[in-house]
Amino acid sequence: FSNRATTIYSFKDTTGLLKGDVEEVKRFPIPDDVIVCDFCNDKITEFPVPVMGSYALCPGCFAEVKADNVDNTSSDKDEVHQRTKRFHAHLDVCSQCENHPWGLCATGARLLKEAATGHLQEGEEQ
Repeated sequence: FSNRATTIYSFKDTTGLLKGDVEEVKRFPIPDDVIVCDFCNDKITEFPVPVMGSYALCPGCFAEVKADNVDNTSSDKDEVHQRTKRFHAHLDVCSQCENHPWGLCATGARLLKEAATGHLQEGEEQ
């Protein structure tokens, strides 16, 4: 999480036309212990962390997209935190992932999946 931060951008053009030119409005640090919802970015404070596919979700978003099977939850707060730290540490050094988060490199995608999913069920093959 070293030097991890979120930046808020705004469009420079005030005519309402989308020209792709943006300016940085504010950059603020994100603490190491923050896990946020992949859908709404709200802080997740309850454990186990609900997951859907490879996304960590807050209880509100999880309720909206609830699957029939909720076995993909993790009750181990420290393990979830460690997997999340590995993902964000990768983002800190990978320009492809940092500059285009929806186009993660293979390593970034794997780490995101590890961060968002619970432990493998006993007896399940990797």
